Amino acid sequence: MRITAVYLWGCMFGICLMVSFLHWREVFTGCLQHPADLEPWIQAIAAHAKRSRDTFVVSSDLPSWLQRQRGSSPFSRMTVGVNDIVFLVMASATERIRVVGQKASWMRWATNVIILADAADDELGTITLPEIANKSSFADAQWRQVYGMKWLSKEKPELKNKKWFFLVDDDTWVNVPLLCDYLSWFPSTLPLSFSHIYIMYSNQAVYNGGAGMLFSNTAFHTLASALLTEACPLQDVDPGFVNNDNILSSCAFSTGVLKVSSSKFSSYEGVLHLEHDIVDTSWLDQITVHKIRETALAQRMYCWCNSLRGSDVDKVCLSS
Repeated sequence: MRITAVYLWGCMFGICLMVSFLHWREVFTGCLQHPADLEPWIQAIAAHAKRSRDTFVVSSDLPSWLQRQRGSSPFSRMTVGVNDIVFLVMASATERIRVVGQKASWMRWATNVIILADAADDELGTITLPEIANKSSFADAQWRQVYGMKWLSKEKPELKNKKWFFLVDDDTWVNVPLLCDYLSWFPSTLPLSFSHIYIMYSNQAVYNGGAGMLFSNTAFHTLASALLTEACPLQDVDPGFVNNDNILSSCAFSTGVLKVSSSKFSSYEGVLHLEHDIVDTSWLDQITVHKIRETALAQRMYCWCNSLRGSDVDKVCLSS
């Protein structure tokens, strides 16, 4: 029995080392000198955005890409904690069970979570806004985070100065500790956005909303002020293809927000395999996994992550 326990703990430690190495290998190039004035790089990003065809940068190449623009790089590693991140969740009154599952799992790591739906739910902490209230269709849902961004930017002074803003669906599972570690390599004062760029549509690189759309403070407020104005008219978005990820992708192109694609943001059918075999640990190196709709699975993923990180046992894990 003792030998078996030692073997199992040894395997879990080995998995932790493997996941840490894979993450380090992707972002290690970000550890460079950090000058005080970021304006030259902001200008470089703006010049890049004026190209006729939208492009994006792979996250592991971002430091070297910025260095090529100016001959040096603005990168150094900075501590990012959960309180530095605001999560803006697109939810629905008819699918409240999804929020139940996320609140019982990854949201236990988070401190700043705003859940937007077509109806308020005091028990879940879900809120609504006049522009999205009682609008329950799929098409209506695509505007919840758009109006939520503008509302947060104007009406929530206690949150507007946070470093990062992460837009996710109510069935997107987030590995928050890994997210914090990942973001520690990137300056929130540059107009950066991160997602899985999964398609080029109308000459524009499009975020995958299910994988999550992550914005630096600068990028978030740039988009929030421009959305639904002449600065961001969305004229390049096909009316039959207006999803929230297309809306924000188009606005990012119009306003000079740099798109950064990373495979760590995932929306893929591998979740079907995960539901049957959670011990396939490849998902532990993902910041997001979509679509996670079963509360029991979401909790197991949360408990696995905590166990492998050596965290104290959460009460929700005692019965998992």
